[in-house]
Amino acid sequence: MSLPDSPLQLIGILFLLSILPLAIVMGTSFLKLAVVFSILRNALGIQQVPPNIALYGLALVLSLFIMGPTLLAVKERWHPVQVAGAPFWMSEWDSKALAPYRQFLQKNSEEKEANYFRNLIKRTWPEDIQRKINPDSL
Repeated sequence: MSLPDSPLQLIGILFLLSILPLAIVMGTSFLKLAVVFSILRNALGIQQVPPNIALYGLALVLSLFIMGPTLLAVKERWHPVQVAGAPFWMSEWDSKALAPYRQFLQKNSEEKEANYFRNLIKRTWPEDIQRKINPDSL
């Protein structure tokens, strides 16, 4: 694995690292668990015990436990496609690798919500982009 040679490659790496927390929070069960733990803490009438960092740590560990089978399935299916002349970290994702993650999202989301966003896309997005969206798009 080679390190980035140009500043643009370094910017790309830093950008991907900066959106990683957002992907973890929004793409896993972390947010649901953190909200449930906060509601539970308030329902018990204890304001700051345990502290937020402990709740978030517990939510992160449980999220990894819940997402474990999905993450392992993605890891098994991931075969990086090397772009000519690009370092390893710039390899493209094989679309089959994300199939377990798509299944996880479909299993844990309501059809009503997915239909809402599909209808919103039909009303607001240009037609050429609408054609690229299929029912199992992330």
